[in-house]
Amino acid sequence: MEETLKLILEKITEMDSKMNSKFNELDSKIDKLQTDITEVKTDQKAVKVQTAELTEFKTETKQSLEDIKDNMKFLMFKEAQTEKDIFMLKQSKNR
Repeated sequence: MEETLKLILEKITEMDSKMNSKFNELDSKIDKLQTDITEVKTDQKAVKVQTAELTEFKTETKQSLEDIKDNMKFLMFKEAQTEKDIFMLKQSKNR
């Protein structure tokens, strides 16, 4: 019976050692996961900042293009008006 108890104790000790080894592996993996999560959160914050900046840039660029478009329309109108005035002056001079 004593022999059987020794065998059981050896098996329990072996199992305990294996379990401790597995728990250490799990702890290492959890630590790596926590590090990875921290890196992902940091990257996510950077992406949020860049997205906000790009959105602001897009809005400003869109407004600038609208302003340029309005200025171009005005300049084309003024050019046509000036050409009409020149035409009218030439007509009155030729009479």
